[in-house]
Amino acid sequence: MRRANLLRAFQLVVNKVPEAHLILVGVANDRDCLREIQETIAQLKLANNVTWLGGRSDVQAILKNC
Repeated sequence: MRRANLLRAFQLVVNKVPEAHLILVGVANDRDCLREIQETIAQLKLANNVTWLGGRSDVQAILKNC
C-alpha cells in the first residue's frame, strides 16, 4: 500500500481543489503495482482527476506544458 501514498495525498488536494489533476507517466512493468494503483484510484474516486499516460518518450514536453 505504500505505492498508493501519492494518490492518498492527492485526494487531500482534490478535497480542497476539486479541479486539480494528476498526470502519471511511466511504464507499469509490475502488474500488482498497476492493479493497486487502479484500485486505489477507484476507491478514492479519483478517476476524473488522474490520468495515466503510460511510458512516454516526451516527458520533457509534458512537464513543460503542465
